[in-house]
Amino acid sequence: MNTSISRIVLRCFWSLSLAWGFVIPVAAVGERLTVEETDALVMIARGRAPALTDHTALVPAPQGVSSSGFIHSLHAPNGGVVTSIHAKDHYHHMGLWHAWVHTTLRGRELDFWNVKKGEATVRFAGRVVLGEGKDRVGFTAYQEQVALAHDDEPEEVVLAERLTVWVHDDESAQVIDYEIEQTNVTDVALELPAYRYGGGIAYRAPENWGGVK
Repeated sequence: MNTSISRIVLRCFWSLSLAWGFVIPVAAVGERLTVEETDALVMIARGRAPALTDHTALVPAPQGVSSSGFIHSLHAPNGGVVTSIHAKDHYHHMGLWHAWVHTTLRGRELDFWNVKKGEATVRFAGRVVLGEGKDRVGFTAYQEQVALAHDDEPEEVVLAERLTVWVHDDESAQVIDYEIEQTNVTDVALELPAYRYGGGIAYRAPENWGGVK
């Protein structure tokens, strides 16, 4: 079934648990969660142990268009890194991220996922709001899904989005809330033809977990 976007909210509640064999170091137990912003990153940590890093500055890709607005590294409770970016077989895979694959705008096909095509990309839009709640810390980042210049067509912001991420104070797992709110800011519908993947949350595991993909 085909659909189109005027405004959409996607919510995903993602957790890494001890079922994967992670062991919590003593130093992490009872440590306070903190969130900090720099010119290029937003970082959440549990004491001195990192929990996740969100990239607000553009990160160059081996092939294709530089991107921002993705999470890497994401850490297990024991500090181990459980994401990777720019795998040799999939340069466009970037830790924990989201992008639409098969879309059409004014008859032009746009792929926000496979950035090496040079059709579209996801970018940080210049604003972050840090937050603290009961037993959690997080941030809201404002981002844009952009159609890149093509022939005589100039670059155009297609989707304005708000990404909200919370890390919960849970000592047995790294519990993360990941919420996306997207608004079409063009004057026409962004069409989403039926396709087999893409659009919601995506995840790339570390290369040392084995297998080609």
